[in-house]
Amino acid sequence: MTENKEELDELRNIKRMDYPKKDSEKQTHRAWWVRIKRGKKPHNKYFSDNKYGGEEQALAAAIKYRDELEKELGFARTGFEAFRRKTNKSGIAGIHKSLNTTHRKNGKSYSYLCWYASWLDPITGKRRNRSFAIPKYGEAEALRLAIKAREEAIENILGIKRPTLEWGKLPLDKLVEVVENAQSAYEKGRALEELIYVLFEGVSGFSVNDTNVTTETEEIDLVILNDSEDPRFSRESAILLIECKNWSSKCGKNEFVIFKEKIENRSNRCTLGFLISWNGFAETVTKEMLRGSHEQALVIPIDGETIKNGIKDGDFQKVLLDAWHRTVTL
Repeated sequence: MTENKEELDELRNIKRMDYPKKDSEKQTHRAWWVRIKRGKKPHNKYFSDNKYGGEEQALAAAIKYRDELEKELGFARTGFEAFRRKTNKSGIAGIHKSLNTTHRKNGKSYSYLCWYASWLDPITGKRRNRSFAIPKYGEAEALRLAIKAREEAIENILGIKRPTLEWGKLPLDKLVEVVENAQSAYEKGRALEELIYVLFEGVSGFSVNDTNVTTETEEIDLVILNDSEDPRFSRESAILLIECKNWSSKCGKNEFVIFKEKIENRSNRCTLGFLISWNGFAETVTKEMLRGSHEQALVIPIDGETIKNGIKDGDFQKVLLDAWHRTVTL
């Protein structure tokens, strides 16, 4: 994955051109095309193989021109390098809530809140975004769709091809290595889901009923059938939900609230869910847990360090029971 980033960085704003010459069907014009845009002004220049003595020499000339031009114009950040602004309320880089206004043909205007996903095109330097209206999707689903849209856009920029992984094929220690060292958002999330799948399958009375469930309004990572004989879990619903977050940042209040809504949306057939955040939780999660402690739905947060310790000790069921106790006695 590092090679993808390095290649993107080396060839940013440079495109390979191979196309037939206008007056010949057999001859091909081969060149590197530098394209940089700042604001509304484009900067374009061709570096042909013939003029510079070959493809590699032409590329070297194009890179030199690009680098000099970027020093003059200023470097445009690519999408995966975007940072979280101080005004960002979602806690996630490139995701923000804003008011959108639609102007209708009859002259009337309609304003509504949206969750936006935004990123920067590495070729043009132009900001791209997608919006998801809260009145249409609901608060939680609009945010989820925005996060998903940005992740897919960044993966497309990096040229990431989503691999097909099989559940439970790697030992636990190797899965932990993948969880911690994966580069793309998809690989990180998929590896954590696989690790959690294997761990919950090993808990007495628990069995994974489904994975990556997509409904009309939401996605669910794992659905667990609860046939536990332990009194702490046996009193809970027959269906338990699991949400996995393998982000570089800590999981915050928004993700907690979204997951709790998924539990509540199961027609009162679900009362318990496990929110797995590999890199821990923000303080806002604890405050939200206290605020909603009187409600029926129970969300148990578990971080990566706790999971690794449980794997080391060889008793993941104890990890779940300890986490349950901490949550209900908060």
